[in-house]
Amino acid sequence: MITEIKKWIEYIQIPQSNLDNFPVCPYAKSAIVNNKIQILELDNLITVTDIIDSIDIERYWVTVIYFKHYGYYTVKELSNLTKNLNEKFNIKDKIILDNDPRDPFYINGVKTTFDNCYLFLVQSLSDLNQKSESLKNTTYYKYWDQKGLDEVVNWRKSQ
Repeated sequence: MITEIKKWIEYIQIPQSNLDNFPVCPYAKSAIVNNKIQILELDNLITVTDIIDSIDIERYWVTVIYFKHYGYYTVKELSNLTKNLNEKFNIKDKIILDNDPRDPFYINGVKTTFDNCYLFLVQSLSDLNQKSESLKNTTYYKYWDQKGLDEVVNWRKSQ
């Protein structure tokens, strides 16, 4: 699974013509170049809180936690879990974004979703918000619809 995740991380770094030649994730390359990404496996949801709590967001700008057994849960159950995790960890400057292959996400026709399993992506909330603010001075968000902005960007501004 790690090989597939690394390929997906490479993909989200590629400039996309539908996004004014921005990559899906404009800062992924920097995290890779600086060796600030870690990939962890999650065997069961019981340990997810402990794993997230132990992540050093200074050392790892992005932690990808992959969960192969996501099929035992509904999209809604995992979405609610991610919401609850954010309520717990936003005060510790951690944000958890999720990726469910059953609920693909697109930006102007460009698929951003990893297809092989469920992912929790853990980052620094303040750092992500700062980078998001700087992207507002570009054409990056021009291609996002309101639903996508609300789902990924706007909700965390109040955190």
